[in-house]
Amino acid sequence: MKILVLLCCMLLLIACTGGIDVNPFFIKTSDGIKISANFYPAESDKGIILLHMLDRDKNDWQEFIPMLEHRGYNVISIDMRGHGMSELDWQSMSGIELGRAVLDVDAARTYLEEKGVTRFGVVGASIGANIALKHASQDTSIKSIVLLSPSLNYRNVETTENIAVYDRALFVSASKDDFSSVDDSLTLYATAIGTKKFMLYDGDAHGTALLDSDLPEVIIRWLDDTV
Repeated sequence: MKILVLLCCMLLLIACTGGIDVNPFFIKTSDGIKISANFYPAESDKGIILLHMLDRDKNDWQEFIPMLEHRGYNVISIDMRGHGMSELDWQSMSGIELGRAVLDVDAARTYLEEKGVTRFGVVGASIGANIALKHASQDTSIKSIVLLSPSLNYRNVETTENIAVYDRALFVSASKDDFSSVDDSLTLYATAIGTKKFMLYDGDAHGTALLDSDLPEVIIRWLDDTV
């Protein structure tokens, strides 16, 4: 009986935490950094890479991931370098070093490609949004990006030059009272030269906090149309 009770408690804990790190593994970047990742397979050729905020980790996407899986997306969420279970420490990293997280995204895309994915999208929040844009501006295999609370310059990870050359699908979202991001988000959207969409929400939610709304459904419809 005690064993049964303990098992029930463990299952309840997993349910309450969204199944955190149920299948973590490591991928290695081209500059030799070990990046922790979770992979959620699907029977399709569509793949989504998820990039978290500063001082957060891949588990911030746990409630969003099942929605992507349900729509047939292969999903990989990663701890960017210096975060979570990945190597390095973001607190001691310069803006140039943080910007090298584009190599983390490249490693994640390569992993998806090895799983048969041929159509790619990236969703990023805050500094993860900046990294998503920087990577996609250099990698034309990325067909669509979603930026939650991006900026022109976040901890010296700049995006002005990247938005000027990125010419594919772009979805930007921010909150009206998120003064650290909203003006930059509007500037990025206005500068974008490809297919684009902007969603502005009331309040001051930043990054993945924006997902506590109807935004997840809007994002998925966008990805369905653009990936």
